[in-house]
Amino acid sequence: MNFNSIVNKIAYKCKGGAPNWKRHADIIMLKEALVEEGWVQDVIDELISNLYEDDIVKNKKSGNTYVVQKHNPDTQDIVKKDASPEDIAKVDDKEDESELGVDYHDDLEKEHKSPMVQKQIKEAESRLKEKSDELDSEEVTARIKSTKDNVSAITQSTGVELRLGDKRANIAKTNIVDVIFNPKRQFNFHYEVPEMQRGESLKKLAEDLEANGWDNIEYNSKRAIAFSPDGKKYVIHSKPDRTKSKKQQGEATAYEGVVALAYAIADSDYNDDELGDIVETLITERKFTTKNGVSVDTLSLRADASEFFSNPDNTEKLKEQLQSILGNDKLAVEMAAAKSLLSKGDFPEGTNLRVDCEGGADTDEFRADIVIYAQQPDGEKVALIGSSVKDGSSVQLGQLGPRKAVVAIEDTEPGSDERREELKKYEPQIEKLPESMRDAYRERIVQLDDPEKIHEAMLDSVLDASDADATALYDFMTFNIVGTNPPEGLQGFLYQNAGKLRKVPLPGSEEGENILTKIKNLYEEGRIRKSEDPNKSSFLMYVGEDGKEQPIMKTRTKKTRDGKIERTYIEKGGANSVLFKLLEGELS
Repeated sequence: MNFNSIVNKIAYKCKGGAPNWKRHADIIMLKEALVEEGWVQDVIDELISNLYEDDIVKNKKSGNTYVVQKHNPDTQDIVKKDASPEDIAKVDDKEDESELGVDYHDDLEKEHKSPMVQKQIKEAESRLKEKSDELDSEEVTARIKSTKDNVSAITQSTGVELRLGDKRANIAKTNIVDVIFNPKRQFNFHYEVPEMQRGESLKKLAEDLEANGWDNIEYNSKRAIAFSPDGKKYVIHSKPDRTKSKKQQGEATAYEGVVALAYAIADSDYNDDELGDIVETLITERKFTTKNGVSVDTLSLRADASEFFSNPDNTEKLKEQLQSILGNDKLAVEMAAAKSLLSKGDFPEGTNLRVDCEGGADTDEFRADIVIYAQQPDGEKVALIGSSVKDGSSVQLGQLGPRKAVVAIEDTEPGSDERREELKKYEPQIEKLPESMRDAYRERIVQLDDPEKIHEAMLDSVLDASDADATALYDFMTFNIVGTNPPEGLQGFLYQNAGKLRKVPLPGSEEGENILTKIKNLYEEGRIRKSEDPNKSSFLMYVGEDGKEQPIMKTRTKKTRDGKIERTYIEKGGANSVLFKLLEGELS
């Protein structure tokens, strides 16, 4: 990992969202990060020594004390030449308690020291010199400080550091020059929070800002607009928490290929030295065949994975991932299960196992990223085991596009023939749901008087159908992981997230029938139900033996920028969610 990557890794922990090498605490965090990344101690010591500023100075006009690398004798007096880290740390402590200095050059570097803004710092310095009679350094300091106070008020409310601009923003546009020379300009910031917390977070922000003297506040589930006490306009965008860069997305997609490779070699005899050669083969050829004749093909993965695979520098990373996944004993078990299915099936001689990446393109019909097939000599494939692969905490979602249902609800009377006729346009979406709950869902939509509750209607319809036959509940649980209409012959479904493997028994299998019986019993006992908390009316809960509710799934809606309902989602947790524990028989 290069130096800039390490700096970015620690930036969010630093005061202001960026490291300041004059601040002792930031230096310590950097040192710890370098040690974690395996840097040699001598190199670390040399780097750290170069980062420390040399001189402690006192501004002649303001009297403020701070650290510089090269002091300006016209505006600064030397307090201590070649200061030690301990002396610098003492200055840092005082800095945190004092007002900003009025020396514009030092203020700008101290408050905005980042490679991304060096060009803007130079521009600001030049313009300040040109406007020295019109805008003095004290005013510069006041404007910087007022903006810092405004941003601080926002971050204190959200609990998340702000980032300048949104996805359309030019990265070259920083706040430095605008703060100084155009204090009335609109400032666009964004911050990232989990999807379900966006609306609540912005509502809290609006209330907090109003309490602190901000006015003309408007907000919705996407953004807030407000004017600060000093008259600046701020537009604060709430973004879904998607922290992965394009490069990271490529790595996550490539991870599917590594998992596929792990499945293929799970029951083969390979030593650590050979794993490196295998990974190199996968990188160069995008396919591999094991000693046991199991083939792997990653050619169908998205382009971002191809880019990651094509970089030889990623060989060690992929090897480490492969070793980690191979440490999961369930892989060999599932491959043994696939072999058993192969032996039990009526397949011609010469049929071998094949592990394919499905390209990372989940569909409503089937959500597998990896499928283990029986590859027949004539090329025909029969699906045996499907697997959904995630590298992180991302949530698997079942979803519908409810727009046509919303229009029907808004334009027709509940229970009317007109409503039923209009809802025929929504039928393709309804048919994505398990058949056992479709009729109940249709009727709920027919009777619904508020389109804002369409996601609750989905959950209610599951329970309506389950009152007659709790199979509907089991079908709905598996639908959100597996989808509907899996390939013919599929005997099992695996869900892997961040190295954890969970098995989802499919309806019709012996294991699935056993789980279904348990779920039916729990439902009849009232231990699977809608939450009794009115604030959680869209939550399906599991009730433990202690009577406490634990969320199984949650339904919600996603809206467009103009407030229209766009999607209906069903969420579960990560790989350790109650949903998986139920489906694996861990809860009874």
